[in-house]
Amino acid sequence: MFTQKYFERGTDAKCFFRGHGTFGEIQGETERGEGVVFRRTDDYLLQCKYTMDAYGVCTRDDSIQNVSDRPLDLQEIKSRFVFEGGEYQVYTQYCCWQTESRGAWHKLTTAVSVGGASIRTNQNGAPFIALWSEQEQRGVAIHLLPNAAWEIKAERAHTLGKSTKLVVTLGISSYNFNVTLSPGEVLQMPKILCYEFKNKLDMDCYKLHNYLHIHYPRREMPIIYDTWMCCFDHLALENIMPQVDLAAEMGVEYFFIDAGWFGKGKIWSASVGDWSENTVTAFQGRMIEVADRVREKGMKFGLWIEPERAAPDSDSVKMHPEFYIRGDVESDQCFLDFANQEAREWMLGVIDELIERYGIAYIKDDFNANLYFDPYHTAFLQYQAGHKAFMKALRERHPE
Repeated sequence: MFTQKYFERGTDAKCFFRGHGTFGEIQGETERGEGVVFRRTDDYLLQCKYTMDAYGVCTRDDSIQNVSDRPLDLQEIKSRFVFEGGEYQVYTQYCCWQTESRGAWHKLTTAVSVGGASIRTNQNGAPFIALWSEQEQRGVAIHLLPNAAWEIKAERAHTLGKSTKLVVTLGISSYNFNVTLSPGEVLQMPKILCYEFKNKLDMDCYKLHNYLHIHYPRREMPIIYDTWMCCFDHLALENIMPQVDLAAEMGVEYFFIDAGWFGKGKIWSASVGDWSENTVTAFQGRMIEVADRVREKGMKFGLWIEPERAAPDSDSVKMHPEFYIRGDVESDQCFLDFANQEAREWMLGVIDELIERYGIAYIKDDFNANLYFDPYHTAFLQYQAGHKAFMKALRERHPE
């Protein structure tokens, strides 16, 4: 069903891509090179680059480049897999807080789809789909590594020839997506991992594990103590200091303070986004004493922050409304505009000050809220790229 020979079949670009824009619909004959299938016109260059490892895991990287001398509008761009017809089952997985990893097989009659519309790319759906051929008793697992809001759809289709095929279309969500590519500009589509399996129960997950061990070597994590796991947001010197002493006796290496240390009133949640110590509740301005005690006991001090979110009435939003995106009415939240470099630099400065003041050696960066509408109309492609740049800059400033 799926080997490297898959990419040597099919001559129509629709077998590998789906998209449209000011240039019309993506279609026409493809060409091939070493590890690449591509389609070049006067307007664009589409490339599907692929590799296959020793365990049968295929990595697919697709891109589209504007090769014309004028801007090109792009309303949709996705990757495609086309398989022979037959009777199929499709596996998808739901993912949400307290209801993670709820997966099931569905009989494919017309179409089965899954997607993630939020800036949190695993909200509502896991970016994963599996196919099972009832005739051949084998399947294909397909993982999407999102760089934007995304969608995956498996459907019976009669558009690529006279016989019905199984077509999987996946990539950046088409909702609220209208991107203009400047001459020479490249849009990188989400990376895809896929492999064949014969065990329907675990989908030969050892193949994925082997891939991850090679490309993302396991790190030994330190022993970390989180104050939330003891008493949630009840933070006071008389409550936390004994925990510091006991944690040190237990061999804890990092001791960090979770949510509730910041704000300007009794309800800290109303001040999310204002990352300065609360002088009314919690430690009442004396958190540095906790940090010093942690270090005296031979541990490293950490702090909880949530830089991407802010309450509408926070001082940060009032001071810099141009740095935030207003969420929908239901969420009643504002979101730092990571697509705005000036906003990113400002937040990096805020975190720099916290690290210097408290000697922070560990940050828990929580990501608790969902935003579903991208004002830039890129399905959060610019937002995610900005967030990645933000994290990279933070690590470069503070490699320790």
